Amino acid sequence: MAVDRRDIRWAAGLFEGEGWASLDTHKRSYGRGVYAYTVAGLSTTDEDVARTFTRIMGGKLFGPYENKRGVKQLWTWKVRNAEARRALQRLLPYMGERRSAQIKAALNDSIPARHELSTPL
Repeated sequence: MAVDRRDIRWAAGLFEGEGWASLDTHKRSYGRGVYAYTVAGLSTTDEDVARTFTRIMGGKLFGPYENKRGVKQLWTWKVRNAEARRALQRLLPYMGERRSAQIKAALNDSIPARHELSTPL
């Protein structure tokens, strides 16, 4: 599905304020070692906004969840591995300094997605 550049810019604006990205690690359940993978997410109390963001960026939408304050329901968008890397690369050109740095750290090219690490990060 082709997505208009205006849609990507809209999604980038939302992600700038509500999104997050990181390079996470996970211990293997068998044997030794740890692997790293890129993850990204966004949470909002507006279902229509969450659904529009998911339509533009792909990934999965989860919810509704009860908000910690118990006021409104919370919707959460999440992606990981290659899907997260693709989404973050699309958003990166439109990000401010702080979020750009966070995305670049999550996309750290010296550690490919699901790359086995000899020592934990």
